[in-house]
Amino acid sequence: MTAMLPEEGQQMALLSELATLLRQYGSETFRSLAARLDDPSFARDLSRLLKDVEAAAPPRQQRSSRRKQTPRERLEGVAAKVRTAPEETRAILGPLIEEVLAGRLAPQLRDVRVIAERSGLRVGSAHTRDEALASLFSQLLDSPASEIGSRVAYLRSLLEGDQRSLEGWSHVIARSRAELGP
Repeated sequence: MTAMLPEEGQQMALLSELATLLRQYGSETFRSLAARLDDPSFARDLSRLLKDVEAAAPPRQQRSSRRKQTPRERLEGVAAKVRTAPEETRAILGPLIEEVLAGRLAPQLRDVRVIAERSGLRVGSAHTRDEALASLFSQLLDSPASEIGSRVAYLRSLLEGDQRSLEGWSHVIARSRAELGP
């Protein structure tokens, strides 16, 4: 028994798929097609048509070998953008992102979600602290330069005041009451 070449295997698979179409189109249609294939001019036209279709088809997309970034890598990428941002933005965001990366501020995802909600920023469906922080800092970088300073000042007050201690909570409550006004 001779071994089948890979190309022959693909041709057989194509013929197999054609055979499954027999149910859809019926045996009479297949018999008439077989008769037309015996005609040399039809076979030549069909061959040309198949080559034209193949040539006109868009190239098959190869899957990217690039792996998806981890949340930490994405956050560090945003931190790198902050480090290369214009001087004013870097001076405002740089110290904050370094403290966050070190884990001194917003140590849990819940903290980041609360702070983002209070500041009007979105963290979407982030599943990790790093994902949420990357989203938060990306939004800050995309903000107009005139708004970054005030947003970061407000964020910093939330981050530093949002401690788990009684003092931290009293600070948060007092700030919330002040924001709501009389």
